[in-house]
Amino acid sequence: MAQVYMAFTSRVNGLRASRMCGRSRAKTDLQKGLDRPNWRRPASPAGDNQRPTASMVTQWLEAVRRDLSHPSIVGWCPLNETSQILTDRITQLDDVTRAMWLATKLADPTRPVLDVSGYAHRVAETDVVDSHDYEQDPAVFAANHAGLVSRRPFMNTSPDGPMSAAYRGQPYFVSEYGGIWWVAAVTRTRGSLG
Repeated sequence: MAQVYMAFTSRVNGLRASRMCGRSRAKTDLQKGLDRPNWRRPASPAGDNQRPTASMVTQWLEAVRRDLSHPSIVGWCPLNETSQILTDRITQLDDVTRAMWLATKLADPTRPVLDVSGYAHRVAETDVVDSHDYEQDPAVFAANHAGLVSRRPFMNTSPDGPMSAAYRGQPYFVSEYGGIWWVAAVTRTRGSLG
């Protein structure tokens, strides 16, 4: 359990280090011996990740097949930061997101699958739900996530309407958080980022 918790809390470092693009033949961090638990997801694809295509399902499954037995993978996430307002019509994003989620569940029934990292969760029965929150003020960040206690987690939203299927009580985590603001007035000192 400590390793799973570590994967959730270190996700930003773990995932950023293990991204890959489709059929890239470059050596991935997994092939180099990545040794910490992480969620496996691709980098934003070369195409339009708001309108993923069937070829992305194939490319994703190639990555799942390649990395299936790697011990550091604790879960799968086929898409990153899709955003599209929910409507009463099924869109290409809905279809391909569901196809990628179902294909991943079939390819590896032993690990949880998160349909999309951040923003538009289109698969209501996804195993895990997440959000991205780069709020810099700790009090506001805490307020953003106070609803989790009452099963109303923070979800990325759009002023134009809802983007995600209704939350059903799945495990939840903030998968991207923190960040650094650069302040030009601060001079560079030993140990600083300014």
